[in-house]
Amino acid sequence: MNNLCIIILTFNEELNIKKCLESIKDFADEIIIIDSFSTDNTKSICENYKVKFVQNKFVNQAKQFNWALSNVEVKSEWIMRLDADEEVTENLAREIKKNINIESENNGFYINRKLIWCRKWIRHGGIYPLWLARVFKRGKAVYEERTEEHLLIEGKTSKIRGDLIENNLKNKIEFFTLKHLDTAKGEAKEIFDKNFNKNISSDQIYNKSKIRRFFKINLFNKMPLFFRSTSYFIYRYIFRLGFLDGKEGFTFHFFQAFWYRMFIDMLVDEKKNNEKKNNEKK
Repeated sequence: MNNLCIIILTFNEELNIKKCLESIKDFADEIIIIDSFSTDNTKSICENYKVKFVQNKFVNQAKQFNWALSNVEVKSEWIMRLDADEEVTENLAREIKKNINIESENNGFYINRKLIWCRKWIRHGGIYPLWLARVFKRGKAVYEERTEEHLLIEGKTSKIRGDLIENNLKNKIEFFTLKHLDTAKGEAKEIFDKNFNKNISSDQIYNKSKIRRFFKINLFNKMPLFFRSTSYFIYRYIFRLGFLDGKEGFTFHFFQAFWYRMFIDMLVDEKKNNEKKNNEKK
């Protein structure tokens, strides 16, 4: 039987990590925690479980996970990426074990995420289903090191039935704003610098992700600044029926559009103005 190692990145996850580990303690053969020097009780909670706890300075999600793949010994043939605010359901655990032990040409698997926002499952607005590359053979995948990172899997992939539940127990508004602050800065820099890797092999990213990236680069990012966030909200909340999720659906899509994406546009606009001033001084 093939073994499975689950790698979790953490920083101050005392509110989430216990339920995460409880969901995988009888399922994973190895659990590796890559911690970014947490200052809360994350480490002491993890010490109650059979895990390997390693600390490394955080730069971004992709670099941290790739560092783990290169520097931490993994004995299992298969690896799964799991976030500290996620839980593996019993059904998903069975499906993963079954699929990694079926003889096939697959080097990786996509898992469907079920997002809980303010205690409500967000089912509409194009948020569910959302297939994420999370399970792969050791040595057959690496994270693309950019803000909107994708797990690049070499060779064939398939889907696994069952949901991965994302339910962050931290203060939703505070957590969302802090989490997306650095992400927005990275997105703004990439848009301004046009730093998009368009040369990724077409079989390394799931079709829907490739379609989303194509439209993002060739349509969304070319829209006028500040109009883009409004168009995003209209698309998600109205055309993709996000309003069917009630007030939780409204607040989720509002923050995604008018905080996160509006903030990106403000940063891009600031960079353009600064560059214009610098050019005028020359």
